[in-house]
Amino acid sequence: MISVLMSTYKEPLPWIRAAVDSILNQTFRDIELVVVVDNPENTQLIELLEAYRAEKSNIKVVLNEQNIGLVKSLNKGLAYCTGEYIARMDADDISDPRRLERQLQEMKRYDYDLMGCQVEKFWEEDSCGIEEIPFSHEACCKVLRYMCCVSHPSWLVKRSVFEQLNGYRDMDACEDYDFLLRAALKGFQIGNMPEVLLRYRLNPDSISHLKRGKQRALADMLAQAYRKGQVLTEAEVEASYADGSFEKRVKEAEWIYSLEDKYKDNSRKDRYICLVRLLFNGTYFKSKFSNKYVQAIRQADHKKRGK
Repeated sequence: MISVLMSTYKEPLPWIRAAVDSILNQTFRDIELVVVVDNPENTQLIELLEAYRAEKSNIKVVLNEQNIGLVKSLNKGLAYCTGEYIARMDADDISDPRRLERQLQEMKRYDYDLMGCQVEKFWEEDSCGIEEIPFSHEACCKVLRYMCCVSHPSWLVKRSVFEQLNGYRDMDACEDYDFLLRAALKGFQIGNMPEVLLRYRLNPDSISHLKRGKQRALADMLAQAYRKGQVLTEAEVEASYADGSFEKRVKEAEWIYSLEDKYKDNSRKDRYICLVRLLFNGTYFKSKFSNKYVQAIRQADHKKRGK
């Protein structure tokens, strides 16, 4: 009934083993695990996955002939998924044993098309807090006007949603946000569970961290189109590359990130200087205003859910 889709690249073997085991040990048993290997030269990884496949009949290992990137690997993996539902899983995260069972129950109960969950962020042995997210479809659609609100590796999605949206689009480091926006505009029901069912590893070498400037710039463009009830086209993205406007957005995002990092790490005097420079930046000021708006939506949704 559920296909779990995972793509691997250069994650350490112990992380991959923990991720795979967390899926194989799910309380919901009617599953298959589809793992796309996007690093064909990593023989140790391939040997590990082949050992799993020799023991378990519900594992499919898809070997790319060369590195093709996350989006193309996920779209390729979708073709191997046979389940009525498709769950996402990253190779460096850990799912709670009850995750798929609870998400499926919740999806059927509320007739949702895409369901996420609360996520606990961690690094090594330390918990880094639980991500605050909206729960209801209505709240998610409001938050999506400014940012992503359903953690990608926590997704459980009806197969028909992937089919109608033709999978992921190659929106560099924003493929999940772009997918959610297109799903919301198509009228699919999107929500989150209040239970913590996934541990999300804060990997400093992850794509989202290494490309955070580009991710922030592209996410802003996607959000602007969504607020107008539109989908940002790939042609519009290409045009922004060509005229230099996208590069300008990326540089501004990276400048903001660098100041935020300095604010966290420097002395009191330097932190004050960084804060003043940030507050006089229009983009940063608007993002903080958006964050306050999103926080209010979350709080109202949590109170409603509590009732």
